Amino acid sequence: MTQPVTLVLPVFDGRRYLEETLRSLLAQEHAELELVVVDNASTDGSAELAESLEDPRLRVVRAAEHLPMVASWNRAAEQAQGELFALCHADDLYEPEWLGTMLELLEGRPRAFAAHCRVTTIDETGREIRSAAESFKDRSWPEEEPCEREPADELAVLARGNYLLAPTVLYRRSAVDAIGPFSDRFPFAADWDYWIRGLLAGFTIAGTHRRLVRYRRHPHMTTRLTERDLSRYEDDLAIPEWAASEGHAAGLLESPEPDHRAAINILSSAIARRLSEGDREGARRLLELARERARGFRGSARDRLLAAARWAGRAGGLALRAAEAAYARWVSG
Repeated sequence: MTQPVTLVLPVFDGRRYLEETLRSLLAQEHAELELVVVDNASTDGSAELAESLEDPRLRVVRAAEHLPMVASWNRAAEQAQGELFALCHADDLYEPEWLGTMLELLEGRPRAFAAHCRVTTIDETGREIRSAAESFKDRSWPEEEPCEREPADELAVLARGNYLLAPTVLYRRSAVDAIGPFSDRFPFAADWDYWIRGLLAGFTIAGTHRRLVRYRRHPHMTTRLTERDLSRYEDDLAIPEWAASEGHAAGLLESPEPDHRAAINILSSAIARRLSEGDREGARRLLELARERARGFRGSARDRLLAAARWAGRAGGLALRAAEAAYARWVSG
């Protein structure tokens, strides 16, 4: 007998892609599912659109109060009463075998608090895109298929940077109750924080290399909107510091010193993008942030390259982005 699973989808003004996402979830080959849309006080008719699908497996919860992202995730997670649940995103697409595959991963690995998969990144039109960020995430995967690293080995990777995509994850409720709710101490990277907390609690993470979710990047996505504020990048610097300290104290990591290489890559990409868009002041502020906070950056070859690109302005940014795209193509083969 197949185990019932609750798919919870928090949404705020996500009507543009919502129907396509919901239909991909309702088309899962694993039949025993409940789909709960938790509308975060949308003003664009998202709740009405979800209700119009009229599928007996689908119910819509209308929240009276709009909450920030992390609080909204926790409120949505409370709707899942069973042992297995997922927090889906309102703009991504799920392959029909995604849920069944995640379920098999968890059922065969009792130590795992979560199961996840690789993704195909798409733009607002559904066209596949590649970037240096996606290349980093791909290189962070272990070679085994399927995979389940020991907590110390997984933490060594996640202490550098986050390669798990939150909308792909299926959670085990009993483990989640032990780990606790999502925390807003890192408001722009609450998922990354959560993976590390699960590992520190002694759980593992199961994964498959199969690309079973189409992860959509577009100008209106929450993570893209938060990039306008430098605080978005503070989390990329702070989490490696926290993870190194806690992991070392727990005996899982050899050194308490943070590894900021992934954060430097993220900041470099952001600087290139801002320069290419003509935002020299934003690029300057990010460069100063990297110099102040990123271990090993100040005075490095990367520092000098980005400083030269900032001096060149938009042309420098375009050159950096072209080099970044070429590298992503080379890495992906």
